Amino acid sequence: MNILIVDDEIYIVRALKSRIRWQEIGIDAVFTALNVPKAREILAKEQIDILLTDIEMPGETGLQLMEWVRKSGLHPVSACLTCHADFQYAQEALRLGFSEYILKPVDFLALEQAMQELTDEVRRQQEQQKQTEKGKLWEFWESSAVGSFWSSLIVGTAGNSPDEIVQYAEKTGADYRYDLPYTLLLFTLVNEGDCLKGWNGDRGLLRYAISNILQEKLLTLDKPERLVWDGDKIWIVSEKEPENLLDFELEDTVLTCEEMLGAKLACYCGESAFGEEISAQAEQLHTFARDNIRQHSGVFSAKRITLSDPTKPDNLQKAFRSYAADALAQLRSGHFQDFYQLTTGLLGQTDMNQSGLHRFMRLMFQTVDYYLMEVGKLPMDISGLDELHQQSETVLTLRQAAKLTEQLTALLSGQFAQQESPLVRKVKEYIDAHITERLTRDEIAESVFLSADYLTRVFRKETGSSLVDYIVTRKIDYAKQLMPSHMVGEVAQILGYDNFGYFSELFKRKTGMTPSEYRRKIGN
Repeated sequence: MNILIVDDEIYIVRALKSRIRWQEIGIDAVFTALNVPKAREILAKEQIDILLTDIEMPGETGLQLMEWVRKSGLHPVSACLTCHADFQYAQEALRLGFSEYILKPVDFLALEQAMQELTDEVRRQQEQQKQTEKGKLWEFWESSAVGSFWSSLIVGTAGNSPDEIVQYAEKTGADYRYDLPYTLLLFTLVNEGDCLKGWNGDRGLLRYAISNILQEKLLTLDKPERLVWDGDKIWIVSEKEPENLLDFELEDTVLTCEEMLGAKLACYCGESAFGEEISAQAEQLHTFARDNIRQHSGVFSAKRITLSDPTKPDNLQKAFRSYAADALAQLRSGHFQDFYQLTTGLLGQTDMNQSGLHRFMRLMFQTVDYYLMEVGKLPMDISGLDELHQQSETVLTLRQAAKLTEQLTALLSGQFAQQESPLVRKVKEYIDAHITERLTRDEIAESVFLSADYLTRVFRKETGSSLVDYIVTRKIDYAKQLMPSHMVGEVAQILGYDNFGYFSELFKRKTGMTPSEYRRKIGN
C-alpha cells in the first residue's frame, strides 16, 4: 500500500515522512511532492492508495488537485491538511471526497491514528473490489448459461414443443415466457473490412463496441444475454413489438453505430413470434441477409422486405446469354480489361439474389473454360485458375464477385499477354488504326508482308478467333462507343457499312440486341 504526501513546506513533509510509523500501519512506500504538478506526475505513474495533501499551496491548491484526481478516474482514499477551521473549506473538501479533514499544526499521534483508519478503509475497499469481481465472474457464467438458452432458441435446439422449451428455460435459469410473443432481430456488419481499418484491425474491440450500443438501445440492462453473436451475425430477441421497433428505435440504433463507430449495419426485423416459432423466423431473416448481395445498410422489415427488385427469371436468363456471347468475344480478342468491364458492369446493373449471383459466377467460369478449350488449353494448365473457381462457390456479395473477377482478369492477362507474338500485336494495332475503313484479309496481310492464308492460320492459333471475326468484334466495340453521340445510321457509315441491314445483323449477333435496342438500353 502506498501514500503520497503533498505540501509546499519542505519541513512539514520531512516531519510527516519521518515521525509517522508508516510500516507499522501497513504503508509500504511514501511518496512526496512539494506542488500540485509534481503530485499529478506521481499519481499518473504510481499506484497511490492514500493521498494526504495540504489545501493552501502556491499556484494550484489541494482542492484543485483533488478535482483533477476525480476527473482522471483515480480513487485514492484522501485526507487534507489545512490551517483554517472553516466550514466552507470543510464542506468543499467533503464534496470532493476527502475522508479526513486535519488541522495544522499537526498532532502526529492523532495523524497516525487517522492514517491507520485510512489504511483500514483501503483494505475494506480492496476486499469489496475482490468480492465484486467474483460477483461479476459469477454473473458472467450465469449469463453464459442463460445466453445458451436464447442461442438454442434461435437455432431451434431448445426443444420441439412449447413444453420442452419451457423446461429448458427453467434448467438454464432464462427469463423466458411461453405466453409472450417476441421479435427477432438480425444485424450484419456490411462494411467490416473498411470499418476495421479505423479500429486498427481489432475485431474483438469493434464487436464489443457494437454490442454495447445494441444492448443500450434495444435491451434493458438486465437482459444482455438476449444478444447472441453467431459468427459475423448478431441476433437480438426483443420483447417489444415489431411496429414499435421499426417506428422508433431501429433506425436510431443503426445511425448511432455508423456515427459513433463507423459501422454500417443492416438490420432485419422479424414478425411477432412465440418461442417455438423463433427458429423459423431466424431462417427467414438469414435468407434476407444472404440475398443482400449489394450490402445495403439500413433497416428491413420481414413484412415489407425491400432489399432489391430481382430481375425476372426470363430477363435474367436473357442478360446472361448476352453476357456469355460478349465475354467470349472479348476473351477471343485478347481484350481482357474489356472482359473485366463487361463482367463488373453486368454485376452492377442487374438485380439478382444470391442464387442468381452463384449462377452468374458459374457462367463466367464456363465462358473462360470454353475460351481455353478453343485455344487448346485446359483449366488445369492455368496455374491458380482452379483456386479462383473454388472461391467463386463461396462468393456472398457483389464486392466479393467484383474482386474475384479482377483476380481472374489479371490471371488471364498475365497468361496470354506474354504469349502474344509481335506479329499478332502488330495486326491488332493495324486493325484499330483503320477501324473505320473496309478492312480485308489481303490488305492486313500485306501490311505485315505475309500471305492472307498464312496470317489467318497464325492469328487463329494465337488468339482462338478468326481474323474476320476479330475485325467485326472490334467494329462493334467501336460502334458501342459511338452510339451515345451518333444516330444508328451514322455509326454504320462511320464504320464503313453501306448496308444498314447487314450492320444491324452483325450488331445483334454480337450483342444479342439490335442497334436501336442498344441505344434505348443506354438511355439515348
